[in-house]
Amino acid sequence: MNNQVPHKTYAFINKILTKNHLNLNHEKGWFKITDIVKAAAENNIIIGDIRKLNCGLNNWFNKKFTVINQYGIEKRDFSVSKIRANFGHEVDFDILEKSEHLPKYLFTAVGKEAFEKIHKEGLIPQKKVYLFLRGNIKETIKYIDNNLDFRTNLLIIDAEKAAVDGSIFTNTTNDIWLSNRIAPIHLSNIGYQCDGDIVRIWKLNPAEFIEVSFEV
Repeated sequence: MNNQVPHKTYAFINKILTKNHLNLNHEKGWFKITDIVKAAAENNIIIGDIRKLNCGLNNWFNKKFTVINQYGIEKRDFSVSKIRANFGHEVDFDILEKSEHLPKYLFTAVGKEAFEKIHKEGLIPQKKVYLFLRGNIKETIKYIDNNLDFRTNLLIIDAEKAAVDGSIFTNTTNDIWLSNRIAPIHLSNIGYQCDGDIVRIWKLNPAEFIEVSFEV
């Protein structure tokens, strides 16, 4: 976290962008910076230098937020800049829309205790409104390595086939994707081995020991 921006400020902005508890106007989850600043002042939240705030937001919690129109931020013309959470939404902001450039595969990590249910019912949003997926397998593996006590399974999603079957995938930033639901037929539990910049994977469930390599 950027130590120049108070945690209370991050928490306040995160709550607006994921819950909209103040019922601010937005367009598919995009909020005007001016509205955020005004709401902060009304709730005694210190924003400070918005440029430092923007820098902090872009480095906090793995690109949790995206700001559009950086020119407005740099010129302090906040009226032309907007901000949106990339994931973690707890209310429906009508974000999902079909992306034209969908990768063949997407990835996610799930707890072992949930895997049996997912294998039968597929991936369905639980506490959040949208499923959180990644296009970069190495970032997903990094999450697993950092949460060893969580006992996670690595899942590969055949995104192209799932999209044909009705799943909607929306790219919010970089390798982060959101979706509504994915049928179990398009999911496979996989094993993996990292060899430098190459990740080799093989399907475990169903058992198809066919190696696929990804350069990352």
